[in-house]
This record gives sequence, C-alpha cells and structure tokens, in this order.
Amino acid sequence: MNEIFLRIVPVLAIFALGAVLRAFKICSRHDGDMLLKLVFYVGIPGLVLPLFAKVAITPKLAQLVLVAPAIVLITYLAAQFLGRRMTFDRKRLGTFIIGSITINTLFVLPFVLAAYGTDGFADAMMID
Repeated sequence: MNEIFLRIVPVLAIFALGAVLRAFKICSRHDGDMLLKLVFYVGIPGLVLPLFAKVAITPKLAQLVLVAPAIVLITYLAAQFLGRRMTFDRKRLGTFIIGSITINTLFVLPFVLAAYGTDGFADAMMID
C-alpha cells in the first residue's frame, strides 16, 4: 500500500501545483485548457501507441474488455434509480444520467501509470 501511495504522490503534487498556480493567478483557466488539449492530443498518443506493440492479447485482457460496458450499465441503472428519487425534471435527469455514465479515463491515467507501471497502463488503454 505504501509503495502505491509513494508512486501516486508525484501525480497529486502536480494537481496541487496547478491549483496553487491558479490561486496565485500565475496561470489561468485558459492555460489549463490549452495544456489539457496538448496532453490529450499529443502526449497521450505519444505514450500509448508504442505500448500497443508490446501488449499481448490474453484471455485475461479480453475479459477486462467486458468490464467497461458492465461499469457503464451498472452506473446507468444506479443513476437512473437515484435520479428518479431526486425528482429532477426531464432535462436535469438526462444530464445527471449522462454525466454519471461518462467515464473520462484521461484523468485516471496518471494514477494507473503510477500504480501499475507501463504494463498496467497499456492494458488500461487497450480496454479504453
């Protein structure tokens, strides 16, 4: 547990640095949006494409591919159940459900890389 925590600390420190830079008005929201686009369109493909050549498609990995749709289905059912109990109007209920089932793995990837290394990262990207 401590080893995983020590691997994740630098990722958390980067998030904290971003919050501090924004709080002291050194960087703006526009700067963060631009950096996110740069990472999303340049950094992630640059990291992922070379890893795909090394990934061995195993039955274990094939089973993991079924996990993502299962998570989306379970999340949809839970969001629909809770949303109806909260008495949202139709537009808010739809937004609540869609927002709940949207899985944005981009924000999870640094943690996966820190915790599981390049092999786990490659598996996560294959599933995504």
